[in-house]
Amino acid sequence: MKSFLFILSFILSATSYPCSDVNLYNTPESPLRKIPIYDQDGDGLCYAYTAAQMIDYYNFKKNPDHKLTSSHWLAFAHKYKNHKHMSKFINRVTSPRRVVGIAEPNQLGYSDINLALKDIKDVGVCDQEVVQAGIAKFKKTNKLNDDEFLYLFNIFHRNVKEKRKSDAQFDDKLITEIFHESLKELIMQRESDLTDPLLDREDGSLTDEELALRYSKEKKIKDLESLYMCDPKGSPAGDAQELYSSIKSVFNFERKNKQLELLKENIFADCFKEGAAKKVEVPSFRHMGELWTSNKKLLRTMDDALDKRQEPAAIGYCSKALNSPGFEPPVDMTVSGLKPRIMRLTSSENIKKCSPHYSIIVGRRKRADSCQYMIRNTYGSHFWNKTMDCTCESKNKEQFDCTYQSHGDKDVTVLGCWIPGEKLAESTFTVTSFK
Repeated sequence: MKSFLFILSFILSATSYPCSDVNLYNTPESPLRKIPIYDQDGDGLCYAYTAAQMIDYYNFKKNPDHKLTSSHWLAFAHKYKNHKHMSKFINRVTSPRRVVGIAEPNQLGYSDINLALKDIKDVGVCDQEVVQAGIAKFKKTNKLNDDEFLYLFNIFHRNVKEKRKSDAQFDDKLITEIFHESLKELIMQRESDLTDPLLDREDGSLTDEELALRYSKEKKIKDLESLYMCDPKGSPAGDAQELYSSIKSVFNFERKNKQLELLKENIFADCFKEGAAKKVEVPSFRHMGELWTSNKKLLRTMDDALDKRQEPAAIGYCSKALNSPGFEPPVDMTVSGLKPRIMRLTSSENIKKCSPHYSIIVGRRKRADSCQYMIRNTYGSHFWNKTMDCTCESKNKEQFDCTYQSHGDKDVTVLGCWIPGEKLAESTFTVTSFK
């Protein structure tokens, strides 16, 4: 009996890790140095940006000359393949994972990272420069970034679809109104993304750096508003006119327009030319949390990636855990339930309470009695978690601990923010790591 207990103890200790310091930024020639800290700009592409980082990290370790994976192509290729696959009735019946896992099957945002990884492995990747050139061909203005353009395209398509339901006549006046409505919605979304209560103080207490940061955010909104305010009662003017004409040219208002087909025929057309898409190595991966999984097992999966392979792990979690110090997940994940873990946290009644999101875990450390994990987010290199400690990098590439209130320098890059393991596991519905 004693021998059995000794063996059991040895097995358990061999499969669990102490909370030692791990920081993937510090590994020699870290691939993270070659992968930008992306900003998804509210377009729902967190799963694609996270999948792309997983792929690029793995391939940069093997080949320093590896080219970055286009997250926009990854999202499109995945959704387009799924669209074709699910067009057959037999596949709808036999692919419940795809039916349930893909929230918005006819647009680029909102999906399952594991399905996206599988599909990009089959389809291959299109050169990022080709993708960017395809977007630039239709974007026509530097007042929108690529994510904002694709998001505007999605809003415009949705609004056209809604007007068609009401049997509206698509004359130039109506199309112009739809364009302005779509721009206004994009601006409202970006204002929500960029608004920061800590930068709204009017009492003169802002530092020079905070004033500069507030100015840059206000300028971004004004750039977008200038597209909308050119001539909202009539035809767009200036940059807005070119953008309007470009988007309008993609649509055939005499018939229904399927967004993925429009993107294929226009934005991503060059990616379908012979030789444009190339295979990329995506190793086998495992994903925990889609069934009945404990918090400890999720953390162990993150530890396995960090310690055994010195690679990041991708997590699907409640993003509200980032900004609310007292956040409690809508379901108590310490107790078992009838529904699988992922279904409990992301069910329709819990979507707004949880706000599902994907990011990668790139570090671990011990602080006081807490084992913390570093999240590399997709909200840009100036994203600040208001309640947690972060790790920052100065212009001369020195790392230091920082908080929102103390960072001071607008040129500081936020490498990642730290969250206690117990709190993270409570809010996590899936963990994906390469085998």
